Amino acid sequence: MQIWGNRWAAGRLFLALFAFGAGSAFAAESSLENWIKAQTDRSLDRVYQAISPRDGAPGSVMASPSRSNPNYYYHWVRDSALVMREVWAYRTLGLRSARNSLMDYALFSEKNQRTNNPSGNAYDYGVGEPKFNMNGSAYNEPWGRPQNDGPALRVLALLGLADDLMMGGQKEFVFKHLYAPEMPAHTVIKADLEFVSHHWQDTSFDLWEEVRGDHFYTRIAQWRALDEGADFAKRMGDPNAASFYKQQARAVMDSLDKFWSSSKNYLLATRNWTGGHDPSEKASQLDISVVLGVLHAGRSGSPFYVDDDRVIATAWELVQAFDYQYAINRDKKNDEGMPMGPGIGRYPEDHYDGQTTNSLGNPWFLATQGMAEYYLRLRGELKARGALNITPLSRPFFEALVRENLSGKRRLPATDPTYVAVLQALQDRSDAFIRRAKFHTGDGGHQSEQFNRVHGQMQGARDLTWSYASFLSLRRIREKNHDFQSPVRRRR
Repeated sequence: MQIWGNRWAAGRLFLALFAFGAGSAFAAESSLENWIKAQTDRSLDRVYQAISPRDGAPGSVMASPSRSNPNYYYHWVRDSALVMREVWAYRTLGLRSARNSLMDYALFSEKNQRTNNPSGNAYDYGVGEPKFNMNGSAYNEPWGRPQNDGPALRVLALLGLADDLMMGGQKEFVFKHLYAPEMPAHTVIKADLEFVSHHWQDTSFDLWEEVRGDHFYTRIAQWRALDEGADFAKRMGDPNAASFYKQQARAVMDSLDKFWSSSKNYLLATRNWTGGHDPSEKASQLDISVVLGVLHAGRSGSPFYVDDDRVIATAWELVQAFDYQYAINRDKKNDEGMPMGPGIGRYPEDHYDGQTTNSLGNPWFLATQGMAEYYLRLRGELKARGALNITPLSRPFFEALVRENLSGKRRLPATDPTYVAVLQALQDRSDAFIRRAKFHTGDGGHQSEQFNRVHGQMQGARDLTWSYASFLSLRRIREKNHDFQSPVRRRR
């Protein structure tokens, strides 16, 4: 009886400990879900605070409220386009405020296009100017210009608004400000499409404003803008332009194949280096910009989307590189004992610390949250397909994901336990990256540009609007591709 009693007591103790552990894990996950919901609200609030600020022109979008060390109080064409795409994506939370904000943004963009600047004017290279003062005047100081991803991203930001206005009986605004077939182009979308279609082969500076050449990020944005812009032009009664845009889109897509390095087994960020930083400062050419380009402009069913084995291989190389590089990534669990993914930076050789360019680079919120989004987008594609195709390029990624030798396996059907394990692991890994971002986010949900590679504190431009836009994009994809969904509050 005594032996049985001890076993019974031991069993009670085991069950109690198990229940405590399970309860702790459940509480931790509940804490993550609650934080995500709260951070969505805070990110929306800060995005709207960045649009048309008190001392900025209507439609301007400040990259950050920081005006010194560093001064990011400017309207960047790229950043603003990414921000306004999220405003439109969340329009169901407040359609009127979203539509009005986009219309103001369109008018401000029209002013930008018509403002002579160091890159040129409205009828040559001026459309590729990367940033403007918040009142809409030209920024005339030396800078890495032009940056030709901006016009393409602006097209993608405005196409949804244009379609909505056409269907909603506001055609006059569209024809006057967004798209009119007449040449020379005098409306925002038309002018951007003309610029992209005629200048996509020109070298320009990359999204980090450091290197001049041909960039994967810029090219994939140009492809998506031309491809969808062609369809829109056709709907707008501009068939000849539509045909030309579609033709150029195919040429841009063909050019993307050249970014693949068979020796490195990943997609290179830049080709045909013609200026900016010395190539030796970025010898690896491994850069999160490739994954960001896929997130911002890739499309399901097309080459170079998240399930392309070349993109999978590139994402895996990035995760490994940054996991090893940053001291903070040695902490694999948060204060609740839950796993954290590695903080992700721009590229391994980065020397910009948020203020100076002769230091050591750090993880960025938009890069870390972008990687979390990548894993979820990949999960969504594999789940929709109902099978997993394994290639020599993608095998290392999936083997590390499920910690299983997948040699000899080429296709896993939905009934295969490993396929199920992959879907779960992609979700879990995405959550781990989110926990990393959460771990370094400040009180009140504040996110700067970077968090320090050693001590983890935020640095660089405070309240970077792109950081909040990246979180909103991640949240949208999580609602779609994560097993647990939760509503977000409506904006009035």
